[in-house]
Amino acid sequence: MSKSWPALAAALLAVCAAGCGSGETEPGPAGRPAGAEIEADKAEDRQIGLDVKRYFIRNCPAPDAEPEFSKEERESRFFREVKRISLGTIALCDSISTIAVDDTRVTVVSGLEDDAEGRAAGEAFCLLIQGSDVADFTPGHELQDIQRETVTVCPARSD
Repeated sequence: MSKSWPALAAALLAVCAAGCGSGETEPGPAGRPAGAEIEADKAEDRQIGLDVKRYFIRNCPAPDAEPEFSKEERESRFFREVKRISLGTIALCDSISTIAVDDTRVTVVSGLEDDAEGRAAGEAFCLLIQGSDVADFTPGHELQDIQRETVTVCPARSD
């Protein structure tokens, strides 16, 4: 994953150019981060869930956003990866139903499947959670499908 960090960072920037910080503060349509349910037994975990939810609200593109890529990005050798992660971020943000936290480990339940789109969304999820400064060094954050089957488990952040 470290080889593709420039591509992944560029992907998140491309998605943000398409509409980061959609400004949602009230619960939105099902699948948007603002409408996500928080599941946590402990107060500390509930706070982490709320902080992750706020981070997703700020960093997810607006509904129906299309990523915008500069000519420089389109000509980059990382463009395929950038585009894949950008589209994965949009898919993730459009599919979040629950943010569950247990002993600081975040699990997002989504409408995604364990397919190419779901795995791209899983990579985007790992990048977002590791950039959130909310339990970002905790290993094992997970993206699940609607049946709570694993799509992606994030590696521990090491930097």
